[in-house]
Amino acid sequence: MFSLYSCSRDTTIARHSLTDDNAIPTTFAGHSLTVSALAIDPSEGHLASGSRDTSVSLWDVATATRLQNTSTSQNIVTCMAWVPSDAHVVAQGGEDLHLRLWDARTWKNVQTIDGYVYFPLSLACSPDGYYLFTSSKGFNAVGCEGRVWDRRTGKQVAEMTGHSQDATACAYIPGHPDEGITASKDSSVRVWSTVSGNLLASTQDGAAAAMFTSLSCVEPATADDGVTHILTSSFGGRIDMYAWDRAKQSLELV
Repeated sequence: MFSLYSCSRDTTIARHSLTDDNAIPTTFAGHSLTVSALAIDPSEGHLASGSRDTSVSLWDVATATRLQNTSTSQNIVTCMAWVPSDAHVVAQGGEDLHLRLWDARTWKNVQTIDGYVYFPLSLACSPDGYYLFTSSKGFNAVGCEGRVWDRRTGKQVAEMTGHSQDATACAYIPGHPDEGITASKDSSVRVWSTVSGNLLASTQDGAAAAMFTSLSCVEPATADDGVTHILTSSFGGRIDMYAWDRAKQSLELV
């Protein structure tokens, strides 16, 4: 069954069927404040969640049962991602300016990475699992940056600056782990080198005042056209598609 997972201010998580319109959503209950982040393991057997109640939880998807729960002082969770190359590791960012990695077998914090000035809002893992790409909160061009961390060393290896408001979303470009994309409340979407931190392309959607909230690379580039398509969402309920043409180094609204 194809499923969609959502988290809410009502403190719950819901699993929605994408194939059965009559199916009643499955509810995962246990957090005490807004559930602010989710990550699903590659096999869809387990779900990780984070909340403004400073806790991270591990759930059994089949039974909607909470298997583990850990609370860390001041760790108001903002983003999570399952490391794709390692079924046992979950990465998590929070308002306490840290990235944490959790072992899903023991639900212990096995690594902590720090170095933020403004906390991360979004988190993506490279396909090989070695790098963590984050985008951060900020204002008036202070903060608002993208960062790439090598989780083997815990060190930052690249930083992307240029957004002027919260960088609310980030993702690796499928098939090209040396490229990343960010979206921001400053109405821009930007493509970067995740190796050097250099800007490759940018589009400004200021005419529509689109304050972006999320993005997803929905269509990897093919050998025929070399174009990757990206969906964005924004305040006001708008969804747009952008095309990143690698050969032309251009990012355009479709």
